[in-house]
Amino acid sequence: MFINKENVENILNDLAKQIRKKNKAKGLSCELIIVGGASILLNYGFRDSTEDIDCYDSNGLLMNEVIDEIAKKYSLPSDWINTSFIHSSSYSPKLVQYSTFYKTYCNGVLIVRTIKDEYLLAMKMVSARKYKNDYSDVAGIIHYLKSNNIELTFERIEKAVIDLYGDTTLISKEMIAFVKREFASDNNDYEDVKEIEKNNRLIAIKTTGDKDAKIMQSVLDDLQIIK
Repeated sequence: MFINKENVENILNDLAKQIRKKNKAKGLSCELIIVGGASILLNYGFRDSTEDIDCYDSNGLLMNEVIDEIAKKYSLPSDWINTSFIHSSSYSPKLVQYSTFYKTYCNGVLIVRTIKDEYLLAMKMVSARKYKNDYSDVAGIIHYLKSNNIELTFERIEKAVIDLYGDTTLISKEMIAFVKREFASDNNDYEDVKEIEKNNRLIAIKTTGDKDAKIMQSVLDDLQIIK
């Protein structure tokens, strides 16, 4: 079962209840900074689901038994919540600084903050996987903000990249061209790009016979998102 727009709030609320149940200390609260697809589910309307919740557990209160309880209740995989994203290229220790308050659950037991708008775009631009949802998410966020008259410029995104990563050297020329194209276009390319990513994944798996991310990316370096 996937995490989707219909169940994500219930999952977070039940997560808060389990944290309260397992931690007896009064006044204890867990703060999660949610990024990636789960942040898109919470903040925007263009994605229906995500495989997991990528998050930073800022005070280390998430326990395996809590995570397992939620997995059982919602028939989710054991790694439905992913705190290991901190080892990925898109992680920055400055995410806490640039996160935005979203909501509290269970009377403050769980505090959820998210990375959104130009800072989420910055993360997606650094990640830039052609076989996942990075390019389509970039297109979706840009066109969501444009359609809701929320001001955003390429310069603001560039500043967000520098805020998080120090400079723009982690961003590929292809991704920069893609972002500029989406700014200039009146068309929402989300569904088309998502289909390209899906096909890229199938091509990579068929070519390599392997689902390892590094192997797939090496094959996909020659495939195009921009046409």
